[in-house]
Amino acid sequence: MSLKVAVSLPDLTFTRAGGLRTQFERTTEELEKLGCEITYFTGANFEELRSVDLCHIFSMNSPTYFKGIALKKLNKPLVYSSVMWRESKPVFIRTLLNLSDALPFKIFNDVVACRDLSRLSDVILPNTNQEKEWLRKAIGVDPKKMLVVPNGADNRFKNSNLDEVDLNLPFDDFVFSSCVVYQRKNLVRLADACLENGFPLVIAGPIEDEGIFDLIQKKAERGLSVKFLGGLANDDVMLGALYKRCRVFALPSFYETPGISALEAGLQGGNIVVTKVGGAEQYFGEYARYVDPYDKRDISDKLADAWHNPLSQRQKEELASHIADKYSWLAVAQHTKQVYEEVVNGKI
Repeated sequence: MSLKVAVSLPDLTFTRAGGLRTQFERTTEELEKLGCEITYFTGANFEELRSVDLCHIFSMNSPTYFKGIALKKLNKPLVYSSVMWRESKPVFIRTLLNLSDALPFKIFNDVVACRDLSRLSDVILPNTNQEKEWLRKAIGVDPKKMLVVPNGADNRFKNSNLDEVDLNLPFDDFVFSSCVVYQRKNLVRLADACLENGFPLVIAGPIEDEGIFDLIQKKAERGLSVKFLGGLANDDVMLGALYKRCRVFALPSFYETPGISALEAGLQGGNIVVTKVGGAEQYFGEYARYVDPYDKRDISDKLADAWHNPLSQRQKEELASHIADKYSWLAVAQHTKQVYEEVVNGKI
């Protein structure tokens, strides 16, 4: 079934590399291969979109609020990939939302926008069951309106000899984290755990929060071996080599669903330590270690366990095969297109 789809996401997403940008670009690329005609909503091209079959917006919060209102005026089904989580307890968020409804003026923030957009949308696509449950508890989204569509990952390096890549690092064994450097990624606690255990740390990703960068650099003065590589292109063989040759890949964020870089590390047989908040266990099962992002002791102990007791070669191969089979971007696009067809045909 050929479908015309208007798509959008927060404009700032295009200013740097990151998981949301990868999810958007790779999902839409694979949808086009499956016969969908994808048009990006710019605002100025609103009239040109009247012939689309449906609209799909990635990220359900304040930066896409007015995009959702505008596209709803096309009177076409509206699909949201939620990509939404906040650290506060769901009961606290739900209480604040209820209180805001009683005010004589409108409070506008990410959770209010998420709640309003959930009412506006026809279908919502969380990436994990945990995200779906969070949306139900915190935002009040009807579970019948939600269908889990997983995140994906590419094995761009399967034809590359990653063992021959010169990493130009002053150490052979290291902990690696690939992510944007900002508060949510919990890199300060990761640095503390590496310092405590004496593990070198390598971080690849654009620096968005200079304060986090400075805090980690100060730990180098206390003996932490740390190397910042800046942002690496998704297809840079250096990135693939880091995934494959790190002793541990760590992503102890305050939440992830599940973290595309963790999936990419798994495709290289990575020895993964990842946050337990957001639903990563749904993807990695018994092949990863899961940490409480607020518990320094838990992060340090799980990191040490992964360092000293890595996955066997057989387990690494099983993990890579599992991710390649279930979480390719083609599989994600096929699942997404199936949702599109059911929405357009009035089945959901």
